[in-house]
Amino acid sequence: MVILFLLMAMFLAVPVTAAENNYAVYVVPVRGREFWRVTKELTGLTDIIDLTLRYQIATTYLLQYDAMLDGQILDNLPPGSEKGLFLEVTPKLARAAFVNYPWESEKWERADKLFLSGYEPADRKKLVDTVMSKFKEVFGYYPESVGAWYIDGWSLEYLHGGYGVGVVLGVADQYLTDGYQVWGQYVGAPYYPSRGSVLEPALNKDDKIEVVKLQWAPRQPLLSYGAGGGFSNYSAQVNDYARFHGLGRNYLESVIRPYTLDLAGKVGQITLGIEAGELESRYLPDLQSQIQTALDLGLEFMTMSSFAKVYSQAYPDVSPTVKLTSQVGAAKIEWEMSPEYRLGILEKDGQRTVVDLRYYHSSCYLDNDRYQADRRQNLYRVVPAVYDRVGLGNSGSEVAGPGPACTANKPPRINWRDRIRMFLGQLVPDIRASKLEGKWVFGLRVDPEILCLIGCVKYSYPYLEAFLNLGRFRYPDIDIYARQEDQLQKGGWTGSAMPKGTEYGIEAMGQELGKPKEFENSYYWVAKNQ
Repeated sequence: MVILFLLMAMFLAVPVTAAENNYAVYVVPVRGREFWRVTKELTGLTDIIDLTLRYQIATTYLLQYDAMLDGQILDNLPPGSEKGLFLEVTPKLARAAFVNYPWESEKWERADKLFLSGYEPADRKKLVDTVMSKFKEVFGYYPESVGAWYIDGWSLEYLHGGYGVGVVLGVADQYLTDGYQVWGQYVGAPYYPSRGSVLEPALNKDDKIEVVKLQWAPRQPLLSYGAGGGFSNYSAQVNDYARFHGLGRNYLESVIRPYTLDLAGKVGQITLGIEAGELESRYLPDLQSQIQTALDLGLEFMTMSSFAKVYSQAYPDVSPTVKLTSQVGAAKIEWEMSPEYRLGILEKDGQRTVVDLRYYHSSCYLDNDRYQADRRQNLYRVVPAVYDRVGLGNSGSEVAGPGPACTANKPPRINWRDRIRMFLGQLVPDIRASKLEGKWVFGLRVDPEILCLIGCVKYSYPYLEAFLNLGRFRYPDIDIYARQEDQLQKGGWTGSAMPKGTEYGIEAMGQELGKPKEFENSYYWVAKNQ
């Protein structure tokens, strides 16, 4: 057993001093105006641009596919700013890529519609190639920076290997916000993602995806540790802390300092910014104050790609151990993250308690979503924990050490019956049929828009997707044994295992995640015996 005071000693081994270099990466995600919440007027973007130009700060604009179809948006982007991609799937992108889009729900925010992980890897390639082609058509080059609240490992490796992408923006930890659960990664700090799971830091160079991951809406390290928007709104976003909590500069400093000025190491970094179309005009002064606060604290503003180069030079192999401390009133939390583990210790009323402990690389298998689409409506991504006061409702004063970390990644196991079904599926022709105007039409689909029998007929995409077809034989549903099944099997749990998956939304998701659990990962939870 590893006793608590040994864990506490890890925090005392290195004195807390300011990072040698401290950076603010200012990012503005820009969706198509159809998806802007507060206003569809261009002022939703130009107000932000005016501020960045007034303060002359380096800024990265991440553009959704639909935003690149809007000439007014493109005309207003500052010439000297960095442009990257906001990799969300929209109906327009899916149609351009000839990828079937789930039309049955109006909720465009659903994870199976919005994120690349909701599509098969072959379709992810089409989507990435299409949006990259559009970006190059508009700007004349491929972007170095991309972002989305979640991008899977398969897509990240393709983006890096195929297009040279070197930095990605993903959402910071949130246990229960909207329909997206992301829980267990480095708390707010940048890291190199592991090939096994993008929520985990790379263990070594062979395990590393050569992309620096930054985090959107980094949270106040103490106040945000909880489930629900009331906790995740303790972030660095103006439309979180000012709108929901009525907080200002003093609070913002309590977010910025742990990641920069109070951090020991070579590089401190925090992501700031706002989504275009999400800023209410009454909070524009707060956005200005945010920039001024970062400047007053001595932070240097950089673009995503520039910071990634600085980070890679400082840490060429793997991510460093990161230690964060935050105190609010009489409560204090200490976080330590390394390529092997994440540890959180809460100090309150003279008691020190381990409230969060999870060991990375507990499985040699790769994430399930590297191989098949995650068709669940909500996003669930969790690193299993030993202690997790939020998710499992437990904490402790002593913990068992980890088992051996996995140093080699494995592909999934597929049983022989499914392998035969997959092989036979490749031999099934893509025959389509439908009754149109009282007559049956059928033939071989040779293109997303062309059906041939004796002659060929073109149907505008996605018309042929609605035809009767043999897709269930060509692409059979198969069971794989991958990272999440392996983690579940290793536990020896006493309760019943349940797959995660409810209809989209925080209410249904909250009922599911709020149940007593003794284990959870990205795909399963195990009920605690009462």
